[in-house]
Formats: sequence, structure tokens, C-alpha cells
Amino acid sequence: MALVEDPTNDLRIKEWEDMVDIDIKGVLYGIAAALPVFRKQGFGHFVNTASTAGHKTVPNHAVYSGTKFTVRAISEGLREEAGEKLRVTIISPGFRSDGFCGNCGKSGVRAQLAESRD
Repeated sequence: MALVEDPTNDLRIKEWEDMVDIDIKGVLYGIAAALPVFRKQGFGHFVNTASTAGHKTVPNHAVYSGTKFTVRAISEGLREEAGEKLRVTIISPGFRSDGFCGNCGKSGVRAQLAESRD
């Protein structure tokens, strides 16, 4: 069985780090900044952006899906821990054209992503 030409198999560690930094740490830093304010004022509403990729993993999206699954888990956990006065909403938009496909290193991956978007 041949390996699928995807970012996971390409070992694009810098891209993985960027996804973790933005998708996961960004959510955590946002929570860290807002939670004390929300607690002090007695109310607040977190709105975190996940993705449909956080509900279903497809080829060429393994790491991205992992970060979005994590956003969902963090958000669900925060919802359980936050109490009645703090709200937590998760938005999971579907696949869209955002310029990401143009940055994929291999043309085969770009074509697969563009095809799955259509």
C-alpha cells in the first residue's frame, strides 16, 4: 500500500507547530486573557472557532483535524467548568477557499484539497 501524499507523511514540523500555536495555543491564550475579566464581571461568552475537520478527519488534514478536535475538547471542558454565568460556543465552519491550498508544498496535495472543496 502506497503512502498518501499528505502533509503528515511529509513531516512538515514547522507547519504543525504553526497550527498548534495558532489553533490550540491561540484559544488557550484567549481563555487566559478573558476568563479573569469574565469572572470579575460575573458573565461572559467565549466563541471558539473549530471546523468540520474537528468532527471528521479526511486525508491530508490529519494535523489540522487534530488541532480542531482539540479546540472542541477545550471548549467542551471549559463549558463544563465555567459555571452557569459563562457561555461557551463552538463554531465549526465547513471547508472553504482561504488561500491555504496555494501554500501546500506539493501540487498533488493542492489538487486533492481543491477537489475536496468543490
